[in-house]
Amino acid sequence: MKTCPYCGTQMGDETEYCGKCGARMGSPVGQPYPPQPPPPCYPYPTGYPEIRFAGFWIRFVAAIIDGFILGIAFIPLNVAASVTRSTASAVLIRLFIALVEWAYAVIMLGAFGATLGKMALGLKVVRDDFGPVGYGTAALREIIGKFISGLICLLGYISAGFDRRKQAWHDHIAKTLVIYR
Repeated sequence: MKTCPYCGTQMGDETEYCGKCGARMGSPVGQPYPPQPPPPCYPYPTGYPEIRFAGFWIRFVAAIIDGFILGIAFIPLNVAASVTRSTASAVLIRLFIALVEWAYAVIMLGAFGATLGKMALGLKVVRDDFGPVGYGTAALREIIGKFISGLICLLGYISAGFDRRKQAWHDHIAKTLVIYR
């Protein structure tokens, strides 16, 4: 009986090549002969597409698109807040608008991984492990993370232009990445 030096399979004495891995009997360990492709059930492709991270300016344009969409949707409420004589009413209207904007961002990221502005530019928000962003992670990113990013002269947003993986502070907090689809 011969033992394959590569995979350890037992074979007959007259066998020149291993039936399991294709190694030549008598070849150095770890040197299959002939070279074998991965088995057909191999779970991952051998070549991965290049992952491109979205930088500051493309994300800025996506935010402008989202702001334009939401701005048009809230024209009636903004007019009402401007013409009301009650400061409390104006504050409540503005608070309602902020809550709806947060809900829009959290729901869109949780369900689709992108807001309409990001979709228009071919961007997607994913977790650090490239999995989908859930609603909890989206809420952490959009509400708490973006508040902290904007707290000190918008430095958290600007940092996306200098980070290796183009992450802003809110991306670091929520462990997310913005990539091209």
